[in-house]
Amino acid sequence: MKQLLRREFLTKSTIALSGIGVGAYLPTSLWANSHGSNDDISIGIVGVGWKGGDHCKDFFRAKGARVTAICDADQLHLDEEVARFKERGQSVKTYRDIRDLLDDADIDAVVIATPNHWHALMTIWALQAGKDVYIEKPVSHDIWEGRRMLEAGEKYGRIVQAGTQARSNKSYDEAIEYLKAGNLGAVKWVHGIDYKKRTSMGRVTGPQPIPPSVDYNLFQGPAPLDPLMRKKLHYDWHWQWPTGNGDMGNIGAHVVDNLRRIMGDHRQPKRVMSIGGRFLHQDDGETPNEHLTYLDYGDYPVFAEIRNLPYQSGADYMDNIRGTRNGVIIHCETGYLVFGFGGVSAYSNAGKRITAFSGESVKAHIDNFIDAVRNRNSAALNCPLKIGVQGAELCHLANLSYRSGHPASFDAIKERMGESEAVEAAVDGIRGNLERNGVGVENNPLTLGSWLSLNAEGDSLSVEDDRSELVAQALFEPRDYREPFVVS
Repeated sequence: MKQLLRREFLTKSTIALSGIGVGAYLPTSLWANSHGSNDDISIGIVGVGWKGGDHCKDFFRAKGARVTAICDADQLHLDEEVARFKERGQSVKTYRDIRDLLDDADIDAVVIATPNHWHALMTIWALQAGKDVYIEKPVSHDIWEGRRMLEAGEKYGRIVQAGTQARSNKSYDEAIEYLKAGNLGAVKWVHGIDYKKRTSMGRVTGPQPIPPSVDYNLFQGPAPLDPLMRKKLHYDWHWQWPTGNGDMGNIGAHVVDNLRRIMGDHRQPKRVMSIGGRFLHQDDGETPNEHLTYLDYGDYPVFAEIRNLPYQSGADYMDNIRGTRNGVIIHCETGYLVFGFGGVSAYSNAGKRITAFSGESVKAHIDNFIDAVRNRNSAALNCPLKIGVQGAELCHLANLSYRSGHPASFDAIKERMGESEAVEAAVDGIRGNLERNGVGVENNPLTLGSWLSLNAEGDSLSVEDDRSELVAQALFEPRDYREPFVVS
């Protein structure tokens, strides 16, 4: 087999969809025939920090796969993970630069768990290199990048699984059928939530030193090579827009994906709007820590909500809706359903459990990916790239609405959302949480975003509020990439 070197398929290390395709690598049919039924799929994991470390354990345990290489811009992450593999009795190759890993012809598939701003570029590079891909949520950093990923996926024809693991939890399908059968009466509204406490990330007064173990150029990649303006390089990138998407694009990506699954993947909301703000923490964070998004499907209200402030000032515990802090609550006439990561439960309106549906997510999702890779069957994927892109787009629209919004009173917020029992409960829930945390809502108003809608091609944004249009359209445009990390 001829190995295609990086200089041949990434002449300037840019994505060029008109460039080299998979044909320079072993054709799919020959690949499938060259692997016996007992051969393991060779996996390279890119980004081995917190989530990537989990993937190292999970793919190590997975039947039919073997982690043979890891990649990270932080040498310390690599050293720590190599030690863990050694404890498990296995050695792995290490790379700092994904382009070097993609030159490795022995690797069949890559698992990407880097900061969000790298997701699109790494995925397309991997597809060009003839690799299959497991890409963490959100699959893209913005709407434009997601559409470029779909183009590359269609062009190169590889196996791409999006990392919203609950898609492989079959209990969700059973619960949805239970709901459709009318067991709890008509649906009144749907509320997906993630209430997770986040403390302040702190504030710096000037550029911070880069950890000596980090190649900062590789860490930033497609993002601007600006000085580090936060105390922690790792993880806190979530709360700054050039690299992250806030908690709406973090844990909220799971919430939104579950909402789409419940409402039907063949449907996208007609329009999306957000309210929210960043409260209490006078820090370097840019993303909201209270964020409610209304997904208008045209039948009943559907909400996705992120909340990072505790139940009240000084508390270590969080708010809840019907006893749930993370999941989707479907409010119905005679009861409600609660979708959680481990399964689904149905309750009467008095709170008595009626029935439960249990299932497994993480292992099932990885097994599904490995089976699809081995059998060369994208149709068997539980969460193919298109599903991942469509879910990510709703997170991005939620953030666009918030970022282009204006301060508003609670009355103005309810008026824009449309007064209903559901809106009253959702908006008053935020107000109560802020007041219990000592936030004077009169002097610290929420930001009210415009209703936004996206056309089917993903290249046109409609903004209902004239005051928000210029900002929303500017944010909708592709970022200015720096060579050689260019998505095109």
